[in-house]
Amino acid sequence: PIDYEEVLRICFHDLSVNNNDDMDRLFMLCREAIAAAALNEFHNQVQLINRYTISQIIQSEGIIKLVRRELRRLFPDLKPDEDTLSDLIVNEVLKRDVVEGDRVVEAKNRIKQATAKLTRKSTKQQTTIDDGGKPLTSLDGGV
Repeated sequence: PIDYEEVLRICFHDLSVNNNDDMDRLFMLCREAIAAAALNEFHNQVQLINRYTISQIIQSEGIIKLVRRELRRLFPDLKPDEDTLSDLIVNEVLKRDVVEGDRVVEAKNRIKQATAKLTRKSTKQQTTIDDGGKPLTSLDGGV
């Protein structure tokens, strides 16, 4: 089966030469943009900044803790637990199409990969700091 995803929609009737966003969209159709792979970069950006990714970020543990902390700050007598808040966000705040489905799984995987990458990067930086902050050198004595 052929699958497609709309990345860019241009309505020439509504275009304005004074609007930079409109000019950026038109740029995607010119030779220079095709040679520079601008459409691919735009497509990657659209894939990362969409409702599925934002939904997964909202459902993350850090955001749930932030919501809990904000509720406790605003209402000191309230003692919400994270599981209740998570269920509330998933079942009553977010739409079903951003909580279930193949695109949701893809968004989860992208977020896992980005989180793992950040973890590896911070671990590597921490290791460098633990070594005294000096850059590592090769065996032959050169930097």
